[in-house]
Amino acid sequence: MNLTPLDLLILVAPVLLMVGVTLYLRRFMHGVADFLAAGRGAGRYLIATASGETAAGVMGLVAAMEVFSRAGFSMQLWSGLTGLLYLFVVISGFVTYRLRETRVLTLQQFLELRYSKRLRVFASILTFVSGAFFFGVVPGVSARFFVYYLGMPEAVVIAGFAVPTFGLLMVIALSLALFFTVSSGQIGVMVTDSLEFIISLVMYLVVAVVLLGVFSTPVVTLKEVEEALLSGPAGGSFINPLDIGGRQDFNGWYVLIGFFLFVYNYRGSASASSALSAHESRMAGILGTWRGVGTASMVALLSVGAFTLLNHSDFSVF
Repeated sequence: MNLTPLDLLILVAPVLLMVGVTLYLRRFMHGVADFLAAGRGAGRYLIATASGETAAGVMGLVAAMEVFSRAGFSMQLWSGLTGLLYLFVVISGFVTYRLRETRVLTLQQFLELRYSKRLRVFASILTFVSGAFFFGVVPGVSARFFVYYLGMPEAVVIAGFAVPTFGLLMVIALSLALFFTVSSGQIGVMVTDSLEFIISLVMYLVVAVVLLGVFSTPVVTLKEVEEALLSGPAGGSFINPLDIGGRQDFNGWYVLIGFFLFVYNYRGSASASSALSAHESRMAGILGTWRGVGTASMVALLSVGAFTLLNHSDFSVF
């Protein structure tokens, strides 16, 4: 690996900080409500930052860059329109007030109170199966990303056996997730996610400044970025949102499915029951919409740079 001591510090220091904070927060966990719903004492800013950081992992970055590599900016108009629908759902208080008034600890418990125990069992099984699938795929994608990004060897020899490096990284990632969750419950998860958000914002700003500097140099010029984005075929434009009819993957159906999944899973996270009040929960959703702008801007800059390198003829040697 071509890592300097500064690189290692950037990687290790945040992890050690999160571990220390988690161990400290154990003293505030006294019961089931603290473990599952952070004692129902979370404010809007804590929920907004924690919820947003939960979806800002390596998997989200890889998925966003994959979408941009196939669709460019042509999906931004439709994503913006659905963003308004998301905001309307949040402002309306859909599910939020009724869920918080019942003082349930999980969405499955709410379904039992609202409908039946059989539906709660079905929802719990669905959550377990989807969670197992999630923790089988996402850590694997993240581990492979770090293996290639950091230049790690494909395998390491342990006790005479060649062990895949990505497998070891998966074990480390899952162990950390288990440690954070079991040690201090939802209290620790929300606080550490919020701290990660603060650290991430600084990193995003550094990355954005560096990328803007790169785009202003002969390495990658704005002219090359423009030519790459205009190279899309008819029916698969990378810029025109009305010229995507020939695309088979990231088209109108992709946008509709995304909105359906948003409504289907709305308030399904543990943070929905952690709010100090229903109003705080609703305000957290509104603030979370603006909170994601910084992350989206950094991802867009990274995507533009990668897209230009992959699609412009000047960089075909790479």
